[in-house]
Amino acid sequence: MTRTRSHRPMRVLLAAALLTAGAVALPASGAHAATATISLAVTGGYNNSIALGTANGTITATGGSTTASYSITLCGQSTYPNASLTITAGSATASHSVSYSNCQTFAGTLTSSYGITSSNVTITGATFYPGNTYTTYSKSQPTSFPAPPTDPPTSSPVTRSFTAAVTGGSNGSVPLGTATGTITAAAGGTTATYSVSLCGQSTYPSASVKITAGNATATHAVNYQNCQTFTGTLTSTYGFTTATVVASGSTFYPGNTYTTYTKSRTVYF
Repeated sequence: MTRTRSHRPMRVLLAAALLTAGAVALPASGAHAATATISLAVTGGYNNSIALGTANGTITATGGSTTASYSITLCGQSTYPNASLTITAGSATASHSVSYSNCQTFAGTLTSSYGITSSNVTITGATFYPGNTYTTYSKSQPTSFPAPPTDPPTSSPVTRSFTAAVTGGSNGSVPLGTATGTITAAAGGTTATYSVSLCGQSTYPSASVKITAGNATATHAVNYQNCQTFTGTLTSTYGFTTATVVASGSTFYPGNTYTTYTKSRTVYF
């Protein structure tokens, strides 16, 4: 008679000691784990009327990981000489079998050489049909374990320069204003910082600049023959990849007709 000695108390004490010393970091359990239910029944013989075996249980895996655990109860019915079970996940496979009219629960862990995104369970049984012809039948159930979504790569902020010089009047010969500066942002981000020097020239009564990124906008103005530097931050409610700068100035042309002119520049991140 073989006597089995339990080492459980020793393991518990060892684990407690390691935890106290800070030497063990227990992993978060099943952060993205998914459990698939397996339910298979294989039949054969005349009109597939002979019950050969069943397999019922679960497979648990985290999509993209290299391990999967399973617990499946396999029952052989009117099969000869046994019913068998094959479990595949990634490159790993496990096989089990039971004899005619027997049931057994099998549990284990599959370790693949690459990330697991699917598994397949196949139950097989056999009988003599037609006549004395030994025929094998099988039934399979595939499952999927999609890899968890990954965060999109984060772009680094870049600084873009711009100059928007607006003219008007006869043949666009009258300088009205100039906006020169930089905008810094990351593609897909929601904030942009800017620094713009705006100079009003032969404009009446003022020159203005409008800076837009996403749905955020900033507007500044200076009077005729004045210059000023403006800085600020734009915050959009959604990500953007471009920003637009529009400089505006006005004059009386033709004759006494008050006309506003604009010049736009677009920068890309």
